[in-house]
Amino acid sequence: CHEWPPVGGGGGRGAAAIAGELANSRGVDILTSAAPGLPRRETAGRLRIFRGGLPLTINLETQNHLLSYIAFGAYTAGAFARGWLLCLERRYAAIHSHFAIPAGTVGALLSKLTGIPHLCTLVEADIYDARTGCREPYANPLIRGVIAWTLRNSGSLAAISEAVRGTAREAYGAPEISVVHYGIPEPRFTPRSREELGGA
Repeated sequence: CHEWPPVGGGGGRGAAAIAGELANSRGVDILTSAAPGLPRRETAGRLRIFRGGLPLTINLETQNHLLSYIAFGAYTAGAFARGWLLCLERRYAAIHSHFAIPAGTVGALLSKLTGIPHLCTLVEADIYDARTGCREPYANPLIRGVIAWTLRNSGSLAAISEAVRGTAREAYGAPEISVVHYGIPEPRFTPRSREELGGA
């Protein structure tokens, strides 16, 4: 995932929550973007975090300019190179990419080369940013082609909502996609009566 807390938004936090749960029982390696002030390599329990590429924001959906494309390319190249070395070092049970681009493209390539199963989770802004109605970057034939290739070449696809699944099918003719909503920790509270809460 090119986003990883404290960098990025909901997609990165969703990826971190999933990785944190998986790390309770097994080792998890994360390939994410470099960021100013953050170490290139970090270990947190069973999580190993590798940051690569240039410390620039990847935000194709709102920043359609040259620096975003450079950051996108640098992350893709760096994550692929690091991922390839890690795949030679370890035998992974699976590759799970968050966002179709750029991470999904890296995951699909690594899966093709290694035979390791690949799951790609579609978040929204990786295929279309419905909040702004922004389709401009996705009108670029190269970007559209990369997204379509990634969706076709991922072993499994998941979307975080019915809307995201619908967009992927409509815009890219994506194959079968499961909907897997982000989970949240079970809330912990002590039940109290209306009187205790000061209500009638």
